[in-house]
Amino acid sequence: MTSRPWADCSECAGSGWAGEDDCLSVFCWVCNGSGLEEHTARSIVHATITPRPRARLLAHMERLTAEVSNSVAVAA
Repeated sequence: MTSRPWADCSECAGSGWAGEDDCLSVFCWVCNGSGLEEHTARSIVHATITPRPRARLLAHMERLTAEVSNSVAVAA
């Protein structure tokens, strides 16, 4: 998850919510509600990756790491 740059979703600007005119879903169709969009190294300039998505991705990775650690501890 951390090998490619992440940024605020280009459609919802990081909110995760669909626009007023989208009647099919309440969540953004590009990011599926995460507010984050993964990019290839060529699709985004690193200067456009703001601290906000970086912090959200780090928090998500920390949560996943804790869940995996707890699962391994329980299984052992």
